Amino acid sequence: MLVGVFDINESRQDVLTAAMSGRFGLTNRVEIGAREPLVYHDDKAVLVPLAQNPPQSGVGTVNTSTNGAGIGDLELSARHQFTNGSGGWPF
Repeated sequence: MLVGVFDINESRQDVLTAAMSGRFGLTNRVEIGAREPLVYHDDKAVLVPLAQNPPQSGVGTVNTSTNGAGIGDLELSARHQFTNGSGGWPF
């Protein structure tokens, strides 16, 4: 008696990410920034059942493929520099 399915699974995932970013100084010690990533992905998978339950259920090799592109999560930032470097203090 066989419980479950035994199979061979091969997966491949390619992901390419590029980003646009910028920073703007509000004062000598305060700046704001933003970053917008662009993402492309291509996924492929092959599934080959070795044993089937019930036997001869007609399930064979399954090939799947997906791909797509779009924008990722927008990142916003704000930075403040507490010291100004005067009097021997580090920046």
